[in-house]
Amino acid sequence: MEFRFDPFPSHSIHLFLFDQVSNSDVLLQKLLNLEIEMALMNTEMIVDHFQVLVAANMALSASETKTMKTKNVHSELVYLIAANKNINPSIKAFGINKTSSRILVAVFDGTREKLDSVGNMVQGNSIELSQLSNGYDELKVKKNYKITDHELKIGTLLDAIVNAIVNRET
Repeated sequence: MEFRFDPFPSHSIHLFLFDQVSNSDVLLQKLLNLEIEMALMNTEMIVDHFQVLVAANMALSASETKTMKTKNVHSELVYLIAANKNINPSIKAFGINKTSSRILVAVFDGTREKLDSVGNMVQGNSIELSQLSNGYDELKVKKNYKITDHELKIGTLLDAIVNAIVNRET
C-alpha cells in the first residue's frame, strides 16, 4: 500500500506485510550486506501502520535536513520507530532477525521494478496491511515504549506509542 507525506509531497512509502516467511535469514544477510535498500521490520512491535508512518515522516525529515543518525532513510525508519535513542537496541528490537516469520517491508520512493521485486524476494504469504494489528506482542510493546497503565486510561495504546516516538530524545 502506498502512502504520501504532506510535508514531503515528492516522497512516498510502500508497505508490504508478509506472513509465514521462510527466508528471513537470507533477507537479513542481504540487508546487512547492503544488497537491498528497504526496511525489514519485525511485526511483534508494530500495533498499527500509523506508527510506521509517523516514524517514516521523521526519517524523511532527518534525510531532508541531513541529520540522519544511520546510513540511509530505511535504517533511519527502523531506528526512529523505537523509543530508544540508541541505534543498535532500536534496530535489534524492530528489525527482523534470522527467525522472523512475519515481517513488514517498507520501501521509500520505490520504482515499479523495485516494488515488484519485493514479492519475489520474500518467501512467504503476502497479506493485507489491515492484518498488521493481529501480530503484535502487547507486553513487549508496553515494555519497549515504557507505557504505563495511567497512559492507557487517558488514550489508546497507539496514542501512547506515537507519543513515545515523537517525544523521544534523539
